[in-house]
Amino acid sequence: MMPMQDLSGSATHSVHSSGLYPTDDQIVDAVRRILVNADLSTTTKKAIRAQLAQDFNVDLSAKKEFISKVVDQMLIGS
Repeated sequence: MMPMQDLSGSATHSVHSSGLYPTDDQIVDAVRRILVNADLSTTTKKAIRAQLAQDFNVDLSAKKEFISKVVDQMLIGS
């Protein structure tokens, strides 16, 4: 797994519409977008995962730990 600072924001989200699994970069970008618009006093990791699953139209259960780490790193860095 790449450190957060090495992840680029260049990936597009067109891949998820075909039902393919999103890349880590796409997940990172989507988490960033969700957090920018979220009420951080009430938003949970579970809610973020649910929004990601809806956005990508795919079950992201296998990426639960990765998503949790991404959220933690973004919140610590903010």
